[in-house]
Amino acid sequence: MPFPRTMSVDSLVLRRGARPVRPGENRLRQPGFTLIEVLVVVAIIALLIAILLPSLSKAREQSRRVVCQNNLRQLQHAFVFYLSDHKSIFPPHRTKVREGTKGRDDLGEWAWFQQLERYTKSPEIPHCPTLANHVQEDSGIVWSWGYNRLDIGYGYNAWFLGLWNHATNGGYEEYAGLRSHPWFPESRVKSPSRNILLADANPKNDRLFGGQLWWPFVDGDTGGTGEGVNVRRHQKGGNIVFNDGHAEFRREGTINPPAGSPNKYLQYWDPLLRRAQP
Repeated sequence: MPFPRTMSVDSLVLRRGARPVRPGENRLRQPGFTLIEVLVVVAIIALLIAILLPSLSKAREQSRRVVCQNNLRQLQHAFVFYLSDHKSIFPPHRTKVREGTKGRDDLGEWAWFQQLERYTKSPEIPHCPTLANHVQEDSGIVWSWGYNRLDIGYGYNAWFLGLWNHATNGGYEEYAGLRSHPWFPESRVKSPSRNILLADANPKNDRLFGGQLWWPFVDGDTGGTGEGVNVRRHQKGGNIVFNDGHAEFRREGTINPPAGSPNKYLQYWDPLLRRAQP
């Protein structure tokens, strides 16, 4: 029986419509993507990025908000230690210090957070992570975080709790029929769970003051530049820690008194729970 003749690949009969293989051409080469296919894939990837980025950004900001609340709680703990060492008297938001004292500012003073340094141990604690170290614009104020009385990024309920210990006007401040005195004792806070201690805040719009919540000047403030709670820092809200140590996230219209309505939300500001005279 005759053996079948050996056939080379080149001698195989081509299928109808098949292109003959040219000499030197790679017979195993697979067809590539067309331009339209590549553009479709790129468009799908771009669409997925557009869908996912806002969610990722929101998740990152939520994590920063949690870290910020933890910072405020740690600062509240530092206040507790301070009160224990100072006969339960709240620290003044600014106090005079001697020339040559470490951290003495341009006014010859220490701010409230500098008085807490022995209890916080780190300048990063009063540093909201949302602020990071970049320059930002809030309500027309261009600024960046700094460990100083203007740019610390947190505000102390100072008009009620920590009036400076060198106050003028006979040693007190007065607004809307309410008086505030220095050396305020912790024992006079009637409802610690409702009384603001610290919150997100910005430098004041005149760039002369910062690091404080100054109730008489709030008057409808939303961005923190009028010395109210900054309710825009964390996705349309701001963090607050109260005197009992719990922290809350508050939105606009829930904490700062509106313009011309000093009694609105006053129960969160005044430790004595008084009524103002509009």
